[in-house]
Amino acid sequence: MLMFASSRVGSVSAGRISNWIGHRYTIVVASTIFLLGSVLMGYAHAYAVLMAGRCIAGVGVDFSLMIAPVYSPKISSPSSRGFLTSLPELCISFGILLGYISNYLFGKLSLKLGWRLMLGIATVPSLALALGVHRMPESPRWLVMQGRL
Repeated sequence: MLMFASSRVGSVSAGRISNWIGHRYTIVVASTIFLLGSVLMGYAHAYAVLMAGRCIAGVGVDFSLMIAPVYSPKISSPSSRGFLTSLPELCISFGILLGYISNYLFGKLSLKLGWRLMLGIATVPSLALALGVHRMPESPRWLVMQGRL
């Protein structure tokens, strides 16, 4: 129940934060929050720390789930908008598949190391997203809201 409530914090606040700092930097915030949650889960020494990491990661995931599907059609041309709108759904499914495959492989490691890698490996895509989004343009809607054309 706590994880459900904490992930809703990300959903509710993502829109306001994106209006304040822009879609690009909201994605960076989401990636950073998810990165922090992943690191906490990977290095957890107690159950409470593991659950805190899960809750923090849930906030980051919901930030991303609210902003990425809105951001991609805003920056795309009309000819590719439909493809880019459905791309996050495809990537989510592909990410789930990669998670199952990597967890299967990490499951063959020792118990002390395997579960830590299963949870900590999520730092890699969140770090790549946080760094890669800096090369992407800001949303035209946000730029107009800021008085910048």
